[in-house]
Amino acid sequence: PAAGAAPTFTGSGHNDRLDLTGQWRPTPIVVLDFGGDYERTAYATLFDAPAHTRSVGIYSQIGVERGHLAAHAGARRDDYAGFGGATSLGADVSYEVASDVRLRASVGEGFKAPTLFQRFSDYGNRLLRPERSTSFDLALAWRDRNRQPYASLALFRRDSEDLIDFVSCFGTTSGICAGRPFGTYDNVGRVRAQGVELEAGAELAPRVTGRLTYSYLDARNRTPGSPDDGKRLARRPRHTLSLGAEWQVVREGPTLGADLRWVSSSF
Repeated sequence: PAAGAAPTFTGSGHNDRLDLTGQWRPTPIVVLDFGGDYERTAYATLFDAPAHTRSVGIYSQIGVERGHLAAHAGARRDDYAGFGGATSLGADVSYEVASDVRLRASVGEGFKAPTLFQRFSDYGNRLLRPERSTSFDLALAWRDRNRQPYASLALFRRDSEDLIDFVSCFGTTSGICAGRPFGTYDNVGRVRAQGVELEAGAELAPRVTGRLTYSYLDARNRTPGSPDDGKRLARRPRHTLSLGAEWQVVREGPTLGADLRWVSSSF
């Protein structure tokens, strides 16, 4: 109340998105997926002038699905206002090594432009560069979520360049923190995030199912020559555990669910 009736901060954001997806099967074993999307985002706050941006993306993926084998490869092209275009590639393969047991592997590239808040807000940095990443995973799965019980174990790794992260400026007034007493955003040169994830689910009683997911994540700065090389990234808990249950009240009727999520401490 001592500050008066006027608001100390207001923010407004608007997002419009249009997606188009399609699929064509020229033969029983070959499938072609394709599509595109358009997104426009607008932003303004009490302290920042209105800003807006847009992005356009198209993609296609061809796959072969026959017997125990399924394999797919695809490409995506994105165009971001102010950041130009980027092409991302991806592929996956899975094989049923035993009855109801499938081995899966995938590789994919990623591209992410900084958001309007990360660029133009009171914490913003207009010199931010887009993130780029390459991810890998290897998994062994027994059945799937549509067949109870089920379980899977996955190993994953993601290598990122120019990862956008928040930088605290507490006690620092030089360099990137000049004029940013509360912090700002910056690109981290190289980052590696890797770990393991375990998921399992089962029918606990008629029309009642439960599931458990556990993940271990190790995310570290891998920028050569950086004083933070080898150190853990902030705000990334190593351990995450999720428990969930769903009850279908009547057959073909509504379902009630609950989830409990626990995360370990993080720097």
